[in-house]
Amino acid sequence: MQNARRFLHQSGGVRLTPQRRSERYLSGSEREEISRGIAAAGELQRDLQRELTYDGLRAAEAKGNKGGRRPVVTTAEAAAVRAAYLDGQSIASLAREHDVSRGAIRTAVADLVPEHTAVHQHVPAPELVVALAIPGLLATWP
Repeated sequence: MQNARRFLHQSGGVRLTPQRRSERYLSGSEREEISRGIAAAGELQRDLQRELTYDGLRAAEAKGNKGGRRPVVTTAEAAAVRAAYLDGQSIASLAREHDVSRGAIRTAVADLVPEHTAVHQHVPAPELVVALAIPGLLATWP
């Protein structure tokens, strides 16, 4: 131990060199700045893609093209399905008869379903009463 102390005293001590980070490594603030730039570029790309998609949809609509999936029940079949539904045939039996899903039949007769609109134009749709059951309280909505 004495030798080490004597050596340090004679040599002037231990000189520590300041640590420097390599040029290949980024500081925290530099990494954050790069991340913000990448996020901004991604947001710009999403906005541009959305804008181009809407432009294409508007151009197709202007030409008369309708977007979305074609209905399974054709317009020729829809008249027969609607008439049968109005005669009282169930949605499930109509689906079996036409070999389509019940959802396809519901789509074909959507404006005839009593929960949504009146069957006849001169008969108003029934008002639905909503009751909220809260412990200790009861509220109704007209």
